[in-house]
Amino acid sequence: MKNIFKIFLFTFFILSCFRCTIDDRPVMDAAITDLKIIITEGAQPNTFTFTASPKNVIGYWDLGNGVTASGCSSTTGQYPFPGNYTVKLTAYGSGGRTNDISIVLPISQSNYGLLTDSVYTWLTGGINNADGKSWVVDSLLKGHLVKNPQKSSPDWQALAAGYANRANNKYGGGMYDDIITFKLTDKDGPAFIYNNNGDCCAAANAIASGNPGYPGGIYTLLVADAAWSTTSYSVISSFISGGSSDYRVKCTPPQGMTWSVVKDGAGNYNLVLPKTKNGNGGFLFYFTDWSTSYQIKSITANKMVVWKTCTDGAIRQIVMIRKGWIDPDA
Repeated sequence: MKNIFKIFLFTFFILSCFRCTIDDRPVMDAAITDLKIIITEGAQPNTFTFTASPKNVIGYWDLGNGVTASGCSSTTGQYPFPGNYTVKLTAYGSGGRTNDISIVLPISQSNYGLLTDSVYTWLTGGINNADGKSWVVDSLLKGHLVKNPQKSSPDWQALAAGYANRANNKYGGGMYDDIITFKLTDKDGPAFIYNNNGDCCAAANAIASGNPGYPGGIYTLLVADAAWSTTSYSVISSFISGGSSDYRVKCTPPQGMTWSVVKDGAGNYNLVLPKTKNGNGGFLFYFTDWSTSYQIKSITANKMVVWKTCTDGAIRQIVMIRKGWIDPDA
């Protein structure tokens, strides 16, 4: 009996200690379900501070302008261009993940003074330069339209060996007389002006399975877009002896095309050509689908190299130069 009593006292002591340990631990807060975003205007126009309410959360932000921020309850954003920007916040409190929240931030006026990065000057010739800067394809440079320019690819190795992507390899396709002008002015905004002199060069490659237009050639996407007003199209080799299998498409670029530059989390600059109100927007000289983003691999006052990931799975490099400039590398 004594042994049973001792066991009872020992068990009671253990349970009592266990209960005290639980009682003494801090109680977890309930999950926050009324998360809010508090917006405070900055000293300069179109600058803002975004703060989570309540503040005791770890926030993950998408500011709608290409900028993200992680692990903070407050962050700042700049919006040089007019538009409606969706700011999103995902947050975690001591009770776990909160409700997700987003707001639309309307910006009615531009503030190009926020654009201090030299990429804007190189692209446009200067903010509020009424003439903008005009670019053409670097047609005399070998590899100006190289496919899969990664050094590990067979296409790049063929280029290095000297038997691929020669100068003027798209001759007759309606590309080499095209002129693209970028502007950034208070009057015109970020204007993308495409003078194609009546026709554009479009790839004949098959569209990757699962993409719109499959299984036709890529050129059919340009032909089918009403905003580009195609009147006829024909394979280049049908009228140029030894010409490529790409297509020359007689069409008219739409009015009101625009552009933007977005810097991603890895520090890469991407030139984005969004849709117009009437259909698809611009592309850079060689039509390879309607994906709108070109990664700027390099840019100076006279030369720009971009890579584009296309719907056929290839990466295509386009090299452009300032109109009137002669590339010493060509």
